[in-house]
Amino acid sequence: MTTVHVEIDLYSGRENPGWDLREADVPHFRTRLAALSPDSSGVPSVPDGLGYRGLHVTVNCDGATQRLVISAGIVIIEAATAADRRSLRDPDRALEKWLLRTGKEHVGAELLHYLLGE
Repeated sequence: MTTVHVEIDLYSGRENPGWDLREADVPHFRTRLAALSPDSSGVPSVPDGLGYRGLHVTVNCDGATQRLVISAGIVIIEAATAADRRSLRDPDRALEKWLLRTGKEHVGAELLHYLLGE
């Protein structure tokens, strides 16, 4: 069984909103992720600063854990070493926006509208 946890990297000093994808959404997530093309510009650094910085996604499958950072049109797939990290292009932030919409009941309409516009 696969679980996917999404956390919005938004706040400093307080808990960020997060949710688990519904079981029915997990195959859609995998399909969307698999459709992304590699980012040939090198692996960017994780966004920093105040305000919305993107999404942290944790995928657990059969005891293995994979972590992703999704922000500003890029998906960073974390690895045990920096040399093994890789990144994918998320044109028009399609995966990021889809994931945000899956959490609409957890973040509220006003915050969702703000995040989708970022």
